[in-house]
Amino acid sequence: GPPGCGKSFFSSSLTDVLKTPKFQIDMSAASMGAVLDGLSIYWGNSAPGLVFKTLAWGRAGWPATANPIGVLDELDKVAVGQRYDPLAPLHTLLEVESAKHFEDQSLPGISVDASHIRWVCCANDLASIPKQLLSRLHVVQVEPPTAAEIYKLFERVFAVVVSEMLLPEFEKGVSKSILTYAVGKMSVREFKTRAGIAVGRALVENRHCVQAGDFEVAKIQSRPTMGF
Repeated sequence: GPPGCGKSFFSSSLTDVLKTPKFQIDMSAASMGAVLDGLSIYWGNSAPGLVFKTLAWGRAGWPATANPIGVLDELDKVAVGQRYDPLAPLHTLLEVESAKHFEDQSLPGISVDASHIRWVCCANDLASIPKQLLSRLHVVQVEPPTAAEIYKLFERVFAVVVSEMLLPEFEKGVSKSILTYAVGKMSVREFKTRAGIAVGRALVENRHCVQAGDFEVAKIQSRPTMGF
């Protein structure tokens, strides 16, 4: 789906709902597959990849389970023509039979069952993703949300922002006038950023709720020239 339609937000929410460990990789910045399947013992800084680490030790306070979530963001933006293909490990990991006998490159001879990992891949366009990988995935087209859906989504995003800031006394609701103003003018990503700033402005003034002015963009004051 297009940027800002909630793909990444959905992936994060899924982890909270299923209560399983999650590892997430920005594939646009990946330069090799070692982040997934480890760095070979032939390298001096050999180390396990995120797949083995998550299966063995869990992630971010969640205990290890056989079915964690693996989120691959920006899958369509992997740089092509690299010497070490970042997508190479996926040919094994996305195939159930081969994933049952997964070996991390830093731990040869040690086989783990990675076939129960729930993979969530996010992309804006399918054209640049290899067909061999697409055939291993179930493609769901995410349409841009309607104005009514964005309204509801902004309500939830604001509540999440307040919860993440650990402010139990702060009002998690936001007025209809603010939401009406934001819908159509901001993307979900921009609204989330503005929401965090708005909460900060409210706290500076010892308030436990946001006002419309808290969402305004601060004007940049231009410095006068010296006049030479």
